[in-house]
Amino acid sequence: LHLSFLEKMKSYGKLWVIFSVSVLCASTLAEIAENVCREQAVGRELCPELFLLGAQKCGSTAVFRALTENFKLDLTLPVGIPLVKEPQFFNYFYEKGWSWYIGAYGFRKSTDQVGIDASADYTAFAQAPVRIQAGMNAEKLRFIMIMRDPVQRAYSWYTHVHAFEMFYENYREAYLCFDYKFSLMSKYATEAIAKCMQAAGSPPEVFAACYHMARSQTYPSYRNHHVYVEETGMTTAYFDIIAYHFTSGLYGYILAYWFKFFAPEQFCFLVYENMVENPLSEFAYLKPCVEHFGRQINLETKSVELPKANVQVCQNCAYYEQLSEENFKAVGASLHRELYLDSNELVRRTLREHYNRTDVRLWEIDYGSGYRLPGSVAEDLNSALKS
Repeated sequence: LHLSFLEKMKSYGKLWVIFSVSVLCASTLAEIAENVCREQAVGRELCPELFLLGAQKCGSTAVFRALTENFKLDLTLPVGIPLVKEPQFFNYFYEKGWSWYIGAYGFRKSTDQVGIDASADYTAFAQAPVRIQAGMNAEKLRFIMIMRDPVQRAYSWYTHVHAFEMFYENYREAYLCFDYKFSLMSKYATEAIAKCMQAAGSPPEVFAACYHMARSQTYPSYRNHHVYVEETGMTTAYFDIIAYHFTSGLYGYILAYWFKFFAPEQFCFLVYENMVENPLSEFAYLKPCVEHFGRQINLETKSVELPKANVQVCQNCAYYEQLSEENFKAVGASLHRELYLDSNELVRRTLREHYNRTDVRLWEIDYGSGYRLPGSVAEDLNSALKS
């Protein structure tokens, strides 16, 4: 069939030439764009080198504003695309091509010019680091990642969906199966994700195998995962939408996965809860990433208050489940026990070993006792109690 098609095209003479050249140009444009991003030469297209990865609902908008407005780091932003802060190229819009992406940043005017891509959803997609490494000057890049209690993060995204995403039919169908309740979503998502994680193997492989859009040979995709929800008498639809709430908080496995493509020294980490309590102190951890580009963070500034951007209140949202403090703690305890405990410990171990940080909150402790603590977590807790 393919040969027959080619023979027909050849019979059209000039049309065949035009077709061939078009195909060649399309592939060549992609290669040129990648070379431009690797070279980063003055006078050529500017490619971003500083990435604010997310995770979503962890204060990324507030951090973005602090970097670009409060600290005035002179960062080049993309223009002419739907979301200036979030190009979302390496996850949602990769098919638009490199020319669409780097064209938004204009041309490099000097060697010290730095572009920023603050797409807070990159950490939720396994293909993002693969594409970034393949097309850019990987060693020059720096990444900022923000982490928050994964249960609070998931509930915040649940609130966001009720406030802004319910006009999408697939979101409505996905939520309807669970009577729009976060508590039911967490119950059934935990079972499916935990089962996938058990079959995935070593930590660097867990996220790629079990993130919300994964299509693993050893485990069926969440989109095709259909389970009967006893409480509603319905069978799940668009389960990947539900899984996203929870897989995006598997920070430990996300880190292990990204470290397959980039060195630990290319990352700087912020902890949401620390930012709330003392934003300037937490921003000191960004110094290695911004100083890499010859920028300085002025920690004497008094104008940084974090995080207050993009706060969603769902007072009038239909079907929104406003959990009481007691019920929220029960849901959170179950999620940490069944889904996040090992991931949380991996975060703390990673930040302790690579960045000498011991100030990551023991998120699971906020939900009460009644389940085991990993060894080093128990040691940290005991030390804290003694001191």
